[in-house]
Amino acid sequence: MNSGHNRVNIIFDPAYLNGHDGLINMTYYEALSGCDLGVFQSYYEPWGYTPLESVAYAVPTITTDQAGFGLWVQQTAGEGDGVMLLKRKGVKINFIEENLYTLFKDFLSWSDTEMAERRKGARRLALKANWKDFFKFYLKAYDKAIAVSLERAEKLTLIDYRVERKYVFAGAVSTQPHFRAFTAVVNLPLKIERLRELAYNLWWTWHPKARSLYISLDPKLWQEMGNNPVRMLETISPEKLLEATENTSYMTQYTQIIQQFDEYMNNRMPNEKVQVSPAIKWSSPIAYFSAEYGLHEIIPIYSGGLGTLSGDHLKTASDLNIPLVGIGLLYKNGYFRQVIDKNGYQVAEYPESDFSVMPVQILRDDAGNEVQIYLELPGRTLYANIWEVKIGRVSLYLINTDVLGNTLQDRKITERLYPAD
Repeated sequence: MNSGHNRVNIIFDPAYLNGHDGLINMTYYEALSGCDLGVFQSYYEPWGYTPLESVAYAVPTITTDQAGFGLWVQQTAGEGDGVMLLKRKGVKINFIEENLYTLFKDFLSWSDTEMAERRKGARRLALKANWKDFFKFYLKAYDKAIAVSLERAEKLTLIDYRVERKYVFAGAVSTQPHFRAFTAVVNLPLKIERLRELAYNLWWTWHPKARSLYISLDPKLWQEMGNNPVRMLETISPEKLLEATENTSYMTQYTQIIQQFDEYMNNRMPNEKVQVSPAIKWSSPIAYFSAEYGLHEIIPIYSGGLGTLSGDHLKTASDLNIPLVGIGLLYKNGYFRQVIDKNGYQVAEYPESDFSVMPVQILRDDAGNEVQIYLELPGRTLYANIWEVKIGRVSLYLINTDVLGNTLQDRKITERLYPAD
């Protein structure tokens, strides 16, 4: 944010800066270095990478006493100078707004000399935030986690899991109907039947030509379906599909994309630029755990930076051929959808996701039964289904507790991402 002294107010989204529509060819850090004030008033930020980036580029920065970076500044360097601290902890929203307004008002009164001093202060603070000093705390945390996991593993070796639990329920005459859920899928023409296979592999999310196979079928319908190829294939008219099979240009493109996809999937050689331990292979891959994954908007199980980072890790692992599986949760409602009411206040809506039209598939055994895991809790057993998301060569397994056999309360465990309480 730039303002005052003939400076111009500019706020850019980092993704927009990289040549979006050919309008701007500027990197995020190039734009950041030209700013006069960074404002990161987030309610929740465990560390705060973005405010640290801001001060690293000598930009005076506003952070909060709820961000890890803000707490570090408060405890280590003291607020002021190049970093201003917005008090949010235990403060009512109207006072927070007033405090932020005061910080802005003070900023607009800075002279060029004071601005230069504030920039120097921000840079001095960034030099103190050295990851060589912070990294030891990560190692300490990992050591604790490993110790706990080893202790848990020793306890598990004392439990005999070979006995399979089976529950038998006697049948009874009933006048009530018995319902079974099933999913009907549209039959695709044989020539383009692999469109469904491709739709269920998120490889298409970072390959524009693969997306064009769906867009060109019906651009308007693609938008109506929220850029979701799975949902689109179940909605599009048979006439449109048949028309595509008779279009030479479309079929040439289809053949090329499918061939490219097959070559990608069949190549399991590690990238020569990556050094991977011999102990890590596809039969014993890395297990990557995250509370959220930002893969595409049609799988709403993410809210921000952590999810985007986790999703990019999986896509990169696929491209680099690093043996890895992701583990996470499949939220029924996911993160809230923001709506602003007539008074200007945020209203949180939690629309339910329909897994049947998402590129996720429930895991089944050889007999076609749903694979479940269970956890013994006090007085009850918690069951969970496992859903798979294919991301190129990598698989992401998502756990969901909204299954029959669980209590109503337990079925809601995987209902929402980051509830307020």
